[in-house]
Amino acid sequence: MSIEVRFRHEGRCECGAVVVGGYKPECIHWTECDLGRFGDNAECDPRKPADTLMLTTRDYVHKVLATGPTPGPRGGMHSVTQEDHTLFAHMEYEGKTTTWKLHEAHWEDAGDPEILVGKLVE
Repeated sequence: MSIEVRFRHEGRCECGAVVVGGYKPECIHWTECDLGRFGDNAECDPRKPADTLMLTTRDYVHKVLATGPTPGPRGGMHSVTQEDHTLFAHMEYEGKTTTWKLHEAHWEDAGDPEILVGKLVE
């Protein structure tokens, strides 16, 4: 079953929930799914504490799975492993590895890109 990912906002909003930056001070934006709300570090910046949930694209996961560990855009190394039919995303930074179990997901409006939701493995 695919997890639906939704953009939400609170307060009067004229900027649109999908626009990056330029938010008006009278509105608050967040992204959520049935597993919970994504935190401020859903893009997995290794310099910040790991969030319980993360988003990634299907293309990126399959690229890393095929080519092996890849330097992350904000530092650290990204890797993907597969156990049976389950995918796991890993981020290694300064000797610490964080792992998320990946789940099939889709945008609320069925738009692109194709995504996966990662849930932190503790």
